[in-house]
Amino acid sequence: MAAVYAGAAYGTYQLGTTALNLAGAGGAAAPILYKTGDIIDEVVQTPQGPVRIVADVVVEGTNVIIKDVQVYAADSGERLNVGIRNMLGAIRPLMDGLKDAGYTTLRILGDRSSAAGSANPGRPVDIFRTLR
Repeated sequence: MAAVYAGAAYGTYQLGTTALNLAGAGGAAAPILYKTGDIIDEVVQTPQGPVRIVADVVVEGTNVIIKDVQVYAADSGERLNVGIRNMLGAIRPLMDGLKDAGYTTLRILGDRSSAAGSANPGRPVDIFRTLR
């Protein structure tokens, strides 16, 4: 299971025994290596404040699928309407880590929030990105 340890100068994202230092402090970090069945459980910064993202991981060769994505306020646990653009911006370090680890594509599957203000509440979301 993934865990996030936030430090004053940087955040460390860890799965199993490998970790990626997002700020690049210290020596070279090992790439993030996912396997099917892993769970992403990370806190990222968005314009709405710190947000916790929880999702299941499926790996098919060099393709990563993040599915059943849930987005919550990190402090209260309340479901949030962060928006797709803000979420993609917030997980940019994760996408960079996947690329550095040799993954070539990322697919994100989930349902739009039913929170007030969400565009098309409950509508399926299927986002595909080539990791360059």
